[in-house]
Amino acid sequence: MATDILETVVEIVASNTDTRMQTETVPISRVKQIAKYANIPSADTEDAIKRALEDGRLEEIDGQLKLADF
Repeated sequence: MATDILETVVEIVASNTDTRMQTETVPISRVKQIAKYANIPSADTEDAIKRALEDGRLEEIDGQLKLADF
């Protein structure tokens, strides 16, 4: 899987959780939907989410994603 897809998925999470008006987490379904609009295949999005979780860049909480606390 291309690193740029991984970066895109992490940026989707970041851009949907980075303001006071947004929640700290974003539903996985929303991340997948936004990635689909960006023409990223579903399988690649799922792989990127899995890799970001394994790498400690994202955290999953009850079906939602957030940036990992560093």
